[in-house]
Amino acid sequence: MNHPYDLKNIEPIKALEDIYNYINKNNFKINKLVVVTKTHSHHLLQLLYDYGHRDFGENRYQEARDKFPLVKIKPESPIIGHHIGPLQSGSARNIPDIFDWVHGVGSWHALKKLANASLKKYQLTQKKIYYLIQLNLTRETTKLGGMYLEEFEEAINKNPELIVENEGLVWKGFMTMGPSNGDLYITRKIFQQLRNIRDKYLPEGELSMGMSGDWKIALEEGSTILRIGSAITGNRKY
Repeated sequence: MNHPYDLKNIEPIKALEDIYNYINKNNFKINKLVVVTKTHSHHLLQLLYDYGHRDFGENRYQEARDKFPLVKIKPESPIIGHHIGPLQSGSARNIPDIFDWVHGVGSWHALKKLANASLKKYQLTQKKIYYLIQLNLTRETTKLGGMYLEEFEEAINKNPELIVENEGLVWKGFMTMGPSNGDLYITRKIFQQLRNIRDKYLPEGELSMGMSGDWKIALEEGSTILRIGSAITGNRKY
């Protein structure tokens, strides 16, 4: 297949293979490795799809809406789309049309909007959406998305109806990010904290933590879903 990545297509594939080899060599167990393809063209998705990868992450609904349909897929083996940006109330109704997983639920109001849209989608297609509650454990006010732990705990202890589930929407776990300054010591502490929260409130739940700069630490602390962009995709292509 001819596309702009042909001349050096070994790079993202080799990077992906290297990560899987590291995981297998060290006996880590993950459920998903999401390749974050935001700002990259559909050609990169096509390359990785043809290689056999299926989980792709985007943070903007509009970009995924325009990009995903350009990838030539096998009907029996579709792309699994992961919305990794903060879930916004205004776009929540559109999410089920494109994505299968939502990582950035940090607002109960937005979650309610997603629940309504997911139920409508399920009634038409039997498609389920899986979501993760994003916690801001670094308490950085500049960090976009994610609720503070006390907001989550108040909901689950006093108003559990806020954590919506229905036929088309399933709560699957938690997501977080390390500090903006990349401090790996603090990052490890944050990942440990999220694992303890998961163990307390949803023992079988997913842990979406670990990006290009800290995925090895995330594995050591029990991550079940990695979200890796530039370590696989390289720099922006357009």
